[in-house]
Amino acid sequence: MKTKKMMRPIAMAACMLALVEAHAQTSVLGNNPGTPGTDYVGWDNSTTVPLMIRHNANQPIGWFTDSIQRMRLNQTASGAMLNGFNGLDLSGYLTISGNPAFFNQSRAFSRLHLADTAGAAVINAQAFAFRPWQRNGITFTGNADHGYMGQEHNGRDTTDMVIMWSNDFGVGQFAPDHLSIRFASNFTAAQTGASSMRGLEAMRFFPADRNRVLVGVGDFIAGNVLDPLVTEPTEILDVLSGRVRIRQLPSDSAAVDSFYVMVVDRTLGNERGVVKWVDPNELPGGGADCDWEITATTDVVTAYLDPQPTTDCPGVESRVGIGISMPESKLHVVKDLVIDPWNDRAGAFHNRSNANYAVGVEGLSDTENPMNIGVLGQAYDAGRTIGVRGLARSEGSSMGVRGEATGLADNYGAEGHATGGQYAYGVQGSASQAVINNYGVVGTGSQGLVAYGGLFNANGADGINFGIRATASGNSAHAGWFDGDVQITGDLWNNTTMIFSDGTLKTNVEDLTGALDRVLQLAPKTYWFDQSLQPQMNLPTAPQIGFIAQEVEAVVPEVVGSKVYPAQYDSTGAMISPAYPLRGIDYAKLVPVLVGAVQEQQQMIHAMQTQLQEMQTALANCCAHPGNDADQRGGSIDNSQLSDPATERLLTIAPNPFTDRTTVSYTLERGGRAQLLVNSSDGKHLQVLEEGVRSEGQYNYTWSTSHLAPGVYYVTLLLDGEPLVKRAVKVQ
Repeated sequence: MKTKKMMRPIAMAACMLALVEAHAQTSVLGNNPGTPGTDYVGWDNSTTVPLMIRHNANQPIGWFTDSIQRMRLNQTASGAMLNGFNGLDLSGYLTISGNPAFFNQSRAFSRLHLADTAGAAVINAQAFAFRPWQRNGITFTGNADHGYMGQEHNGRDTTDMVIMWSNDFGVGQFAPDHLSIRFASNFTAAQTGASSMRGLEAMRFFPADRNRVLVGVGDFIAGNVLDPLVTEPTEILDVLSGRVRIRQLPSDSAAVDSFYVMVVDRTLGNERGVVKWVDPNELPGGGADCDWEITATTDVVTAYLDPQPTTDCPGVESRVGIGISMPESKLHVVKDLVIDPWNDRAGAFHNRSNANYAVGVEGLSDTENPMNIGVLGQAYDAGRTIGVRGLARSEGSSMGVRGEATGLADNYGAEGHATGGQYAYGVQGSASQAVINNYGVVGTGSQGLVAYGGLFNANGADGINFGIRATASGNSAHAGWFDGDVQITGDLWNNTTMIFSDGTLKTNVEDLTGALDRVLQLAPKTYWFDQSLQPQMNLPTAPQIGFIAQEVEAVVPEVVGSKVYPAQYDSTGAMISPAYPLRGIDYAKLVPVLVGAVQEQQQMIHAMQTQLQEMQTALANCCAHPGNDADQRGGSIDNSQLSDPATERLLTIAPNPFTDRTTVSYTLERGGRAQLLVNSSDGKHLQVLEEGVRSEGQYNYTWSTSHLAPGVYYVTLLLDGEPLVKRAVKVQ
C-alpha cells in the first residue's frame, strides 16, 4: 500500500508534467502561436517514432545558443531559386553555421550544409558552384568557396559518388583552391611532415584553368617549404619525389613499323623530369662509315674500320672491338673498369627466343688441324677462378654447359655423357691450392619447371652402380653436407644418423606432457607402396611397417611435414607426370614421445602399487576386526574422533568396502548445523557432501565415488563443530 509520504513526490511530478505540456501547447515561434496538440517542445508519443521536437506549421525550426542561431531545419521549400536555377525543392535541408548572417541571406543547399563564418558580403557568392543535382550529400561553404560531397543521380539506376570543390570565380580569383589528401600524426610544431600544422600531403588536385585539373603525387606543402619554386603540379601527372613503378607491363607484341622511344628530360630548368619521346633514328651515333646503324629492320649493324666504308658497308672481313680500338678477333671485348666486384663480366650473351633449342653461346671450330676447341675458357690469378661457367633457364630442359666425349682412353664431358674406353668420366673436376675454397665441381639450378644443381644417374654396370660416391678425409671431413631436405626412397645403410640436439642451439625448453595419451591414439599399420601411382619415385617394393601420416598429424602434428614431389619432364619439355603433394613423418621425433609415454606409464604403475598396498593393509584390518569401523589410522585426524558405538549420534557407511557408490547414514539427537565431509588417508580435505541446518532425526546420503581412486578415506560428521569420524575403503 502506498503511504502519503510516497504519494507526495508522485503528485509533484504529475504537476510539473502538466505544466510542461501546457507550456508546450501554448509555446510560440516568432509571433505565430503554436498549434495546440501538434507543436511540441518535449517528448511526442503520438507518432510511430517518438519525437523531441515537432512543428506542424510550415515554418523552419531553429536552434540557438547564447541567443545566436546555430542551426536551422528548412520548412517545406519547393519552388526555390539558387544560383539562377528555379523550381528547386529545398524541403527538410539542414544548415549548421557559426555565422548567424547566413540564416538571414540564404538557406541550406543540400541535405546537410556546413557554412563557415565567412563575411556576409560573400555568402551569396558561395552559391556560384551549386548545381541542381547536389541534393543527397553535404555542402561546404565558406571564404567565398563551395564544396560538395555526395551523390549525383544520372538516370534510372546510375549514381555517381562525387567530390566537387570550387574557387571564387564569381568575385575574382585570389588564390588556387586544391583538393588535398593528407595524413597527420601527433602535433610537434614540425615545419613539414605528418607532425606539422598542415600535415603530410599525399596527393593534390590543382585546377590550372577552367578546362584542366593537374594531379600532383607527393608532399607539395613540404616541397614549397624546401624549395619556393615548387608551388603547384605543372603536368597532368606530376610526381614530386620518389620512384614510379609499373608492376604489370604490357604484353602486346613489339612495335616493328613506326614507333618512338620514351625518354626523360634531364636538362636543368622547368622541363627537367618531363616525359617526352624521340625517334630511335635520332639517338646518338651513326655516320657515313656505318660504325653504328640502327634501322627499322636491323637491330645493330657494325663494320668497325671497314677498309671500304662507302662501297662495302658493313664489311664482312671487319673486326668488332668493344673497349679496344684494334680488335684481335672477329669480336673482341675488353673491360678494365670494375662494375660489380662480385659478379663482373667482360661480356654476356642472352638468348630470349622461344625456340625448342636455344643457345646462349655456341662455339664451333671447324678445321683439319690436329686440335679443335669449340669454347676455351681460361681464368688466372684470382682467389676463385672458373674457366667456363654456364647458366641455363627454361620451362623444359636446360643445360648450363653440355659436353660429350667419346674415345679409347679418358673421356670428360660437362653434362656427363662418357662412353667407351677403360675409364669414363661424365664430369671430372679438380681444384686445389686456392687460399679460401676449392670446388671440384659446382652445379647450380634455378627457375624453370624443375631445377637441378646436379643430376646423376648410374645404371647398366655388371657390378655396382653409384649415382654419387663421395669420400672425405682429413680434419672435420664430411663426405656429404646438405643444407636442406634430403629425399631417400631406398634404404639408408650402416652406422647412425646424427641430428643436431645441442642444448646451446635451443630455447624455450619445457618438459613434454601428455605423451602417453598421444601414444595410445597412434595406430601402427602394415602396408605396401602402390608402385603404379608414382613409378618414377622408385618406392620400396617390400612390405612396410609404420603409420599413416594424415592419422599421425591429428595426434602428433609436430612430427608430420608436407612436400611436393616435382613434376617430371622429358627432354622435349613434355610433362611425364604432374607435381604430387606428399605428407611425411619424422620417425626420429617420435622417440621423445615414446620415452615420455613410458615415463608417464611408470609413474602410474608406481601410484597404483602404492594404492594397492594401502588397500591390502586396510582390507587386512577390516578382516582382522570385522564390524569395527573405528580402527586406528594415521593422518591429521585424531584417533579420539573415530566413532564410538556408545554415542547417541550414529554414523554408518554401507556397503564398506565399496566400488563406485555407497550410502552414508547418520542420526542427530538434536537440531543444529550439520556438515558431512570427506578427507583423504593423509588428512587432506577433499569434498563437502552435505552442509546446512538440520532438525533432530535420521538422514541418508548416497555418495558417488566414481571420481575417486581406490584407497582409504575418512567421512566426518560435524554437528555444531563436534566431530564424528568413520573410515571408508574404496576398492577397484
